Amino acid sequence: MARNRSQVMVGRDEEISRLLDAADRARSGDPVLVLVTGEAGIGKSRLVRELTDRLDDALVLVGHGVDLSSGDLPFGPVADTLRDLRRKRGADALGAGEQRALAPLLPGVADDGTSDRARLMSGVIALVERLAADELVCWVVEDLHWADAATRDLVSILARGSGGRLLLVTTVRTDDPAVPAVRVAELTAYVDGLVRLPATEVVRVDRLGDDDVRRQLASLVDEPLPVDVARKIIDVGDGIPFVVEELAAARGRSGLSTVESVAGARLGSLSGSGRRLVEAAALGDGHLHHVLLETVLDLPAEELDEAVLDAISAGILEEDRGGDGFRFRHALLRDAADRSIPPVARRGWHRRWAQAIRDHAGLIATDPALLASAHHWAQADDPEEAAVAAAAATGAAARAGAARVELDLWARMLELWPRATESLEAMGLTRHDVLAEAIQVGYGALETGEYIARLDGWAATAQDEAETAAIELARLSLLPAKGDLPSMQALSTELRDEWLVALRSIAPDRLTIDAIAAIASFYAADDPVADALLEDMTAAAEELGYEHGLVNAWAIWSWRMAARGDPAGASDGLERFLRRPVAMSYGVWRLDGNLVYCLAIQGRHREALAAAERAMARVADPRSVGPAFEHIVENACYSWLRTGEWERVRELITTSRPFWGPGVTLGEVRLGELQLLTTGRLDDPEVFRHDLAHPTPGGSDAVSLCYLLAVHAAHQGDLTEMRRLLAEPWSHPDPVGFTDRLWPIVVSAIRVEADAAVRSPDPADRPAAEEHVATIEAIAARLQRWGGLGEAWSVEVDAQVARFRGEEALSLFEGAVAAWERIDHVHDAAVARVGLAEAQLAAGERDAARRTGQEAAAVARRLGAAPLAAQVEELLRLGRLASGPRGAEAAAGVLTARETEVLALLSEGRTNEQIAGELFMSPKTASVHVSRIIAKLGAANRTEAAAIARRANLV
Repeated sequence: MARNRSQVMVGRDEEISRLLDAADRARSGDPVLVLVTGEAGIGKSRLVRELTDRLDDALVLVGHGVDLSSGDLPFGPVADTLRDLRRKRGADALGAGEQRALAPLLPGVADDGTSDRARLMSGVIALVERLAADELVCWVVEDLHWADAATRDLVSILARGSGGRLLLVTTVRTDDPAVPAVRVAELTAYVDGLVRLPATEVVRVDRLGDDDVRRQLASLVDEPLPVDVARKIIDVGDGIPFVVEELAAARGRSGLSTVESVAGARLGSLSGSGRRLVEAAALGDGHLHHVLLETVLDLPAEELDEAVLDAISAGILEEDRGGDGFRFRHALLRDAADRSIPPVARRGWHRRWAQAIRDHAGLIATDPALLASAHHWAQADDPEEAAVAAAAATGAAARAGAARVELDLWARMLELWPRATESLEAMGLTRHDVLAEAIQVGYGALETGEYIARLDGWAATAQDEAETAAIELARLSLLPAKGDLPSMQALSTELRDEWLVALRSIAPDRLTIDAIAAIASFYAADDPVADALLEDMTAAAEELGYEHGLVNAWAIWSWRMAARGDPAGASDGLERFLRRPVAMSYGVWRLDGNLVYCLAIQGRHREALAAAERAMARVADPRSVGPAFEHIVENACYSWLRTGEWERVRELITTSRPFWGPGVTLGEVRLGELQLLTTGRLDDPEVFRHDLAHPTPGGSDAVSLCYLLAVHAAHQGDLTEMRRLLAEPWSHPDPVGFTDRLWPIVVSAIRVEADAAVRSPDPADRPAAEEHVATIEAIAARLQRWGGLGEAWSVEVDAQVARFRGEEALSLFEGAVAAWERIDHVHDAAVARVGLAEAQLAAGERDAARRTGQEAAAVARRLGAAPLAAQVEELLRLGRLASGPRGAEAAAGVLTARETEVLALLSEGRTNEQIAGELFMSPKTASVHVSRIIAKLGAANRTEAAAIARRANLV
């Protein structure tokens, strides 16, 4: 007789050794993520079980991804894991606060109604880190390819920097032909991102060789198989352990030559009741509790026991680890059972599952139960029940941040509306409400092409002019993302009056509030009609208690205020709104970021940073918020760069960057600015060049990327490349609307041109420089000027233009220094002092020039601004004003303590890898430090940097 599973694992010595080594690293306090990859049936789960069986000192928790035809089960593996934790450690494994935070994922725990994705993510992260602080925790996520986005995000977050002794082990199937191409691309990008993490190790499980298959066969059967049978199993099994097990059980029976055929043979051996049990289990995978299965099958106790025994004896089902339910012995068996169910029977099983979950409320955690119920009713061909279940589950999907799942629920209600109108209206919903939510959620959930396809489908079934207008407005909202702002404005001008008539012909509701607010954004920034529309929609949203509509209207209003040149009015209004009690949401964090921005672009940095601190304090764990937090971070860093708090910029962006998503964001633009200020070069300019050529949706704008690359080129002495790159910002179709982006570029560009004209004049280049400066002046003349910052921008440009042309600029630079100091722009004030010192020297005021230059040098040393330090040193040297250290000694003053440590090892001839090992940093970080040291010392390479360091007694 053949056993269903090998008694010993064969051919995996190297793989298990690597897993055990990973566990040892995790015990030392460094989180480790292991991706166990391979095709179906190759033994990924078997390998992981072998590992966990050997971890006697670890708390092993297991969660499973579930393949649902209707999409992901949000937080499904997490709910599974929490159930495992409570089963192993008891109900008191979670503290009272943890139970409140995770209530939607815990059976029998009431939710207080305040849960959202951020709170759930923060709760899980805090729980895992608490557990891992006391012991080795091994969290196994089986079938990560079927896990939802929230679970995948948690795996990524915990691998990037959780505390404690944590070993994350996931199994990832690499050959599932049933997965749509879009999902394959998403999964591939996600896994590629995990692979690049320092904490990640990939253990690929390959097919067994013939000798290992023979060893496996020997462990499966009590007596040796005939030679011809064994040979056939080896040939047909092709090194896939699951297939070998199935063929051994069938003793090589003819006709069993594929995974599907051997799985089908198992099913064919079942009794009638056993077959019914397996069919029901295939459609209820993920919640195969004894009680639920009893309800679904509705069999006499004796017959049910026989069915269970039959399915277990046939090697199809097995008891789960907790003993209170079942699971399929292998996903391939579940797939085969699922495919064998006739359509009529399938609908009946889904109905039974939905009813069983409803009848046993509390057996499954609240949110997973709502989502599972919606899934089953959707497949049961019962429009009213399906619509009601979808409506009930939207909150669960929203709390999980599962935007695609939530969108599918709203879209399902739209589709079923004609057949479920009364039931949905009894829940307080109107068709307009449903469409409004679908439009809103779809915008953030889908790529542009998918979203347009959805809009087309909804437009085809629109029931009134208001719905048509709202859908068309949603379509128009996509045009700016595709760089087609003029088309949007022209089209909206033509149609907006018609849309307004349609939308205002009915009482305000969610659909009309959002649509009319969108129309307001198409008017000129100073058009009072739009202001009146937004005021009306704000009042309507307040009256209806429609929080999203309220926040959205305020976001549009604040943008319009800033665009018309009144960021002060925008910031005052936003502060008033954010002082009122508001439910935390991504929209509110967006307003927080807008407030910080509106204050910063006026030069009101202290207020901006106070607002940023308040906003960041609202976020319990930035890792749980991701891209929404980046909006606040990048605006805060804008101010910190100006006020000289550069270490805060580096620390905040470095620690929060891993959780923002793909592509170059504005937060990374701020980090790039810092690199240019400290070393005069971008650490990795290719990253920005790639994103400029291949923009990431939701990433940084091309203007900002061109700015960084242009300044980088200027520091390398390539003015031609700088001017080429700046052609794009100068040709922007809406320079006034991009005032905040363009002013820093204008200031940087004129400084570069003036520096070149004063320090290294090139007659051959003068015509190109004159033309470029004329362009800079023309752009500056068109831009808005806001508050103290606007004044500083303007006077700095005037001073630098005069400097470029060799005109008297003493009073202009005095004004520039004063303007920058009034708004606490530390580095800008020091740069202006360099120009002032030049002007003072030209006027014969040598003592004043020395004092001014030394003040600038002191700022450069304190900030660690190597390019500024070099500029000041050159001024003092050429003007014979120097009274302090020169050359490498001056550069040493701008080396950080960490860079001094790196320099000492570099001078000993250590490689980047060796430096990293001794100073407990990554080789990439070591490389960055070395690049900065070379720049600050003015060396050509690391050898010259070491020589300079020795001559100057720096090491």
